[in-house]
Amino acid sequence: MKETTRVFAIYKVIALAISLVFMQQYSKEAVFITGSALAFLCIFIIMYALDLKCNGWKRESLKGKWLGKVNLFLILLLEGVLLGLGIEEWQPIFIVLGIELISYLTEEHYFYGLSVAGFIVMLGIYPGSINLVLINILVLITLLITINDSKKLSFYKILNSDQREQLIHLEEQIKDNERLIKTIKYSAVLEERNRLSARLHDKIGHSISSSIIMLEAAMLQMKKDQEKALISMQKATAHLREGVDDIRKALREERPIRSDLGSNDIQLLLDEANAKHELHTMYRTEGNLEQVNLELWQCIKENVGELLTNVLKHSKASAFTVEIKVMTAMVKVSYYDNGVCKGKLIKGLGLEAVEERTIKCNGKCFFEMNEMGFKVINIFLIS
Repeated sequence: MKETTRVFAIYKVIALAISLVFMQQYSKEAVFITGSALAFLCIFIIMYALDLKCNGWKRESLKGKWLGKVNLFLILLLEGVLLGLGIEEWQPIFIVLGIELISYLTEEHYFYGLSVAGFIVMLGIYPGSINLVLINILVLITLLITINDSKKLSFYKILNSDQREQLIHLEEQIKDNERLIKTIKYSAVLEERNRLSARLHDKIGHSISSSIIMLEAAMLQMKKDQEKALISMQKATAHLREGVDDIRKALREERPIRSDLGSNDIQLLLDEANAKHELHTMYRTEGNLEQVNLELWQCIKENVGELLTNVLKHSKASAFTVEIKVMTAMVKVSYYDNGVCKGKLIKGLGLEAVEERTIKCNGKCFFEMNEMGFKVINIFLIS
């Protein structure tokens, strides 16, 4: 973890600075202080570079990586040197290096407990002044907290990276699914065209072909036997009439039901809002939808689109419902959501468009606001 490596490097420098301050209080020579500072800084830089090369949790870096083992050797060497120099003024560095040593040699879940235990043992063996003890405690606590935060940061970075990869993968899947849906729709259209052309050929081809043969025969018989020619022409006319009736019947059967077209368009709008914006949508109908003409279906569809846009932009709703109720002499259409409604109703361009569209279809439009949400009601008279 590069974050943990940086934390140890920063605290080594901080501990060195604290130790140098205490060395001045003990009246150490300036040359000795300067030389010690430069020597420790050089070793710390080398250790930091080795840690970055290992690029992993310290204990893992010992498994087959000689750089990690070199770093461990340097820590042990420094700890020995500090013991030889006199540990009292070097306690802050000794603590930081000791915690780093523990991070190399122990499992992560034992790390914090062993660090605190090692600190207590050091204070028992090498007690110092009260100021130094307080500073050492502060260094220990802040170091352990910072290490814990750095591990969490690394974990969340990895988690964020994984989630970003998953998101990219899901977006690619969505694009693939959209392409598949388009292909399926196009294949369905081609299949329907093929089926319709086959049906028209089977129904009409025979009658037209036989009618042409009869007309050609009638032309040949016209000079010799006009009566037979007339009979052939009558038969051909009857066949052609049957063929036209078959065409009308086939087209009538193939034509989708008007209510299905309008209802499916509305359901499609709601499903798209549900998929793209995580808006829970519901669609309910009651009565004979065949009484609703194409003009009303178009009006309802456009109103649904307009109100969906209004919901997504302004109401902060999580649900949107459309209800169509067909009665004997009128159609009632209700659109409502569970959004937040505050203050008085101010009709924007969207709501004005809904109202104007409803009036053009000889309907009436009503708006309601309460603590449950926002509701629009359309009433259309039907004959």
